[in-house]
Amino acid sequence: MQPSRSQVTERNGLFELEAGTDVLDSPRYNHDMAPTKVHERTWNKWHITALWIGMSICVPTYTLGGVLTAYFGLSVGEALLAIFLANIVVLIP
Repeated sequence: MQPSRSQVTERNGLFELEAGTDVLDSPRYNHDMAPTKVHERTWNKWHITALWIGMSICVPTYTLGGVLTAYFGLSVGEALLAIFLANIVVLIP
């Protein structure tokens, strides 16, 4: 039997939703979109790093580099440094 109220539990710094009938009966709840259980989370820091690098090396990054050099007068090294620092800032949160 499911509990009537949902609860959020913490396990080793990871949070997990124990869905109750208040959530399960909602028309907005879908098992496909439900939060992943702690034991189902298989990604480690290398998976996250690969995702971040893949998101950093993309066409808009190259476009930004071209704009920084052509319109703002930065050297190639300065443009690369600016893009690298911006990606680090995005990574921090």
